[in-house]
Amino acid sequence: MSRPWLLPSGCLLLAFGSGVALGLFIGGASAVSNGTDRTTGFSALESAPGVAMQEQVHGNTLLSSRIRELEQELADQKQDQHAILADRLAFFKKYHESIRLQAFDEGDLKITSQMADILGISTEERQAVEGHLKEIQKQMEQLDDANTVIAKQTADGITYDIPPDAKGAALKDKLKEMLTSDLGEERADLFEGYGSFDSYNSPFSDFAEHKQEIEIKWMNQNGKPMYTYKQSSNNGSMWSDTPSPNVPTPLQKYLPANVAP
Repeated sequence: MSRPWLLPSGCLLLAFGSGVALGLFIGGASAVSNGTDRTTGFSALESAPGVAMQEQVHGNTLLSSRIRELEQELADQKQDQHAILADRLAFFKKYHESIRLQAFDEGDLKITSQMADILGISTEERQAVEGHLKEIQKQMEQLDDANTVIAKQTADGITYDIPPDAKGAALKDKLKEMLTSDLGEERADLFEGYGSFDSYNSPFSDFAEHKQEIEIKWMNQNGKPMYTYKQSSNNGSMWSDTPSPNVPTPLQKYLPANVAP
């Protein structure tokens, strides 16, 4: 009676054992597969920063190369500009007496556009030069005002004397140092060569090198004041014998307070 029961039981045990074994095999395979996936995924994550780093290094190398190329291009352009400017300066030095140029406007002391182009003056250099021109002009005006004396005064006129002053030469040297600092020696020399510095009636009064005499006369015509004037120095003179309702702006300060310009 026991044998028929044992046979099915043995089959069941065999089937159960086979199932367990198969389950373990599948489970092990799955575990191995999952382990491989994890390993593969980790390796991909681990290698990503390395690829990004290589790309970044490559990009930096290309950028550095381009920067060097641009720097070289700028250096070449700068050399070309220096060569052009050197040729231009040599030309104007050679034909200085034959070329009429104005370095700055005597009214507002602004550098002329022609001079700025010829000398290649930058915006910053222009501001520096014009600032120094105004600084020295103001000091020259103060020097002239301190030295001006009334030589003669009548009911219809006044004459002033302005003696020379060695302080003017010091101001001239100071301006030269400023311009050289602003433009360099060669450009400063050319700028000064075309500037109205040594004229008695310039904004710099010939740097007080020579004695000046200023004479202003006035009269009444039809109820309006009219003027004549003369400004003279050892190196020239300027005058008007024709009555005019105004005198030049630089001479207006020499009119007495009770005489309307």
